[in-house]
Amino acid sequence: MQLTVIGCWAAYPRQDEACSGYLLEENETRVLLDCGHSVCSKLGQYAGIDDLDAAVISHYHPDHFVDLYALSHAVRSALFRGIRKNPLQLFLPGDTHVFDYFARKEEVQVHEIKDGGKGQAGELSLEFFSAHHLVPGFAVRASSPRSSLFYSGDTIYNENLVKSSAGADILLIETTMVEAEQDFAAKRGHMSTRDVAAWAHVSQPQLLVATHFWEGYEPQQVEKELSASYNGNYVMAHEGLRIEI
Repeated sequence: MQLTVIGCWAAYPRQDEACSGYLLEENETRVLLDCGHSVCSKLGQYAGIDDLDAAVISHYHPDHFVDLYALSHAVRSALFRGIRKNPLQLFLPGDTHVFDYFARKEEVQVHEIKDGGKGQAGELSLEFFSAHHLVPGFAVRASSPRSSLFYSGDTIYNENLVKSSAGADILLIETTMVEAEQDFAAKRGHMSTRDVAAWAHVSQPQLLVATHFWEGYEPQQVEKELSASYNGNYVMAHEGLRIEI
């Protein structure tokens, strides 16, 4: 499996960059985790729209899903021009107007995400777990016969999610705020560097990939705190980062 970071910013991206978007590849299978601001335009640098098998949306905050509208138009165009044969498999949280909107679209085939639910996207098996955020959301574990990745989505520290991520090779985890903002982070449904370190100490991933950075902080500040509290292997997400899992 290969992970490529397309965007890593929370709320809004820095100039010429993107919010949350992560491409997973397993042989010929390509799955997009989240599709925030500017992800659709950046995606073409790493994979063709016609090659994308599925997209997973963790929750309905714009920095995680708003470019899904653009992506669906691109898929429809590819189908119309004959360069794509099948609709995009789309895994979405249910019971919202966004879910209903995409469920009516012919260019996508929608699957509702539920806690404990499972799905299949090509050669990747998907399993979903409820996150704890300001809106309903989900973490996802993507697995192939050889490797696995756990993506936290947006959430506060939660022991059930920590347990669900145990054994994953890669922990792709929101690291939104610095330790001084610990209480504010929890109120906003996010984690600080301290939370992330505590999570990883328990789940013991082979590699922690910190992501979802608040634009008001410099990544170097976040990394300094993370390195002080976590002694395992980690890397800071940035556009174009590729990791073989």
